[in-house]
Amino acid sequence: MKYLGYLILLAGVLAGYLGLRVWLVFVLAFLSTFAFASARRNVLQNTPQAPDKNMVLDGMFLFFSQILVLFAVYLLGVFIASPGGDLFADFLTGKRVGPDAGMTE
Repeated sequence: MKYLGYLILLAGVLAGYLGLRVWLVFVLAFLSTFAFASARRNVLQNTPQAPDKNMVLDGMFLFFSQILVLFAVYLLGVFIASPGGDLFADFLTGKRVGPDAGMTE
């Protein structure tokens, strides 16, 4: 359970990299919401806040925030699979790219 969130994020990146349909983001967000709803409920019940605790609205907030996060990592996977993904990998590894690459002063 500790690494389940990271596995869902990795699944989102892989879905974008493999070019799977965007509706998979909604499925992953739904699974993520159910995976973390009970832990979030326990935290909210132990946190002092306003007396009107609405768990339905909190669940909707969690679901929509998961959609935003998973869509961002999905787009990261799409970008990595694009022709610019090689340049992105070079940037992450620290390789020099551009017109001055390999030039010494």
